Amino acid sequence: MSQNNYNQSQQEFKKFRDKLYQSFNYRRDTVMDLVDAIAANTTARTRP
Repeated sequence: MSQNNYNQSQQEFKKFRDKLYQSFNYRRDTVMDLVDAIAANTTARTRP
């Protein structure tokens, strides 16, 4: 990925996170911490 595409993707992701953050009415920071924790867990699996 070129540096320009990376920067554009990064800006789009920041806009998405900002919109998501603004969509929560209460405890925004806490909810975003939870979203980050869920997204960072790459080993989670569901049970069949």
